[in-house]
Amino acid sequence: MPRLLLAIVLLVAFALTAPCASSGTEASGPDALTLALEVFKGAREDAPGVLRLAEEKVLRRPGVKGRTVLRAGTRLTAFNRADVLSDGRAYVLLFMEAEDAGTDVPGEGASMLALFRAGESEPLDVVELKTDQFTSLSRPFMTFGGGQAFVVANSHFNSNQGYQDAALFHIHKERIRRIATVFTLSVRGMCQRSFAESLKWSFPPDPGSPYPRVLAEVTLTKGPDTDDAVGCPKPKRAAPPATYSDEYRWDRARDRFVLVRGGLSALDAFNRDKF
Repeated sequence: MPRLLLAIVLLVAFALTAPCASSGTEASGPDALTLALEVFKGAREDAPGVLRLAEEKVLRRPGVKGRTVLRAGTRLTAFNRADVLSDGRAYVLLFMEAEDAGTDVPGEGASMLALFRAGESEPLDVVELKTDQFTSLSRPFMTFGGGQAFVVANSHFNSNQGYQDAALFHIHKERIRRIATVFTLSVRGMCQRSFAESLKWSFPPDPGSPYPRVLAEVTLTKGPDTDDAVGCPKPKRAAPPATYSDEYRWDRARDRFVLVRGGLSALDAFNRDKF
């Protein structure tokens, strides 16, 4: 291969694989396991990439009064670090899973998120976020004022239904703060009784506020998708998509986001008898 062509190929390959900090990908600094050992002092490496707690750990849950207790001996896995911005400053998030030592049921246990200043290993905040079988830190992160907002999704599925809680978070005063949680449901394989709900977050400007407004918008589409429509009777009239939304604004006095316009309650009413 000619040297010039080889150089071009290598340059393109590097561009395609280089990490992008703005999307929440890992950059320089302590690795995920090192950060986890700072969160859970005294934990020992039980296997490659697996830690076992030496003592009980109590974790807060953002936005609720309840606490999660991890017992001594709990195994920690699935360490995943990501860069995040807040008010122009760089931070690192560490996502971790904890196995429930008392059950073999998949999805039981806990899902934690820890916050660090970029380049440092002392945790600023640690929270537990699991509410359903599968928990994940969604990518990419979203531009949010002078920083980023991010979503933690909790979900599970049965034969023809999908359930998801999407919780939107940001960093405020070096703490992980929940803004809002939106539940969506999907039903497939039931012809005209099928439907899907898709969630979109947007952040309109809010002059004079340190943060933008937050708009959670869900579109409800009734009827089967293309694959499920085979064998279904054609409807006399297609139902147009319906949109529901909630709006949040920053409340300086309360030092948090508050709901100022609610429309998702109507969607909750639609979902109530569909389980």
